[in-house]
Amino acid sequence: MADDMEGLEIHVRIREERMRLGYRSQSAFAREIGIDTRTENMYEVGKSLPGLRELLKMQQIGADAIYILSGRRLPSEESGEGDITPPSPHHVALYNEVAALDVSAADVDLLLTVARRLARRG
Repeated sequence: MADDMEGLEIHVRIREERMRLGYRSQSAFAREIGIDTRTENMYEVGKSLPGLRELLKMQQIGADAIYILSGRRLPSEESGEGDITPPSPHHVALYNEVAALDVSAADVDLLLTVARRLARRG
């Protein structure tokens, strides 16, 4: 399997999620998550990776951040089907605590490194 966390597939999944959410233009999606259109374009052509803040904002508007990062989906509430087991209530609580923090750029880099390593184990 290719190393998806290095951006080889993430850009495709960002576009898929944008389209799934009904954002036909990159500019509308970019506005919604608080970035400029050029940055969103860089994400979608694979020249740049979103940081933790951008991923959290994408998730807040309905994108599946786990899918964007790993290519795996949590089970949907409607069908119960998905690629991975849903997180425990404990993990959800931890995620929510982290999401509420003001995260530094160094912390974002560290979290992305951890996510990359976890995805490789997949």
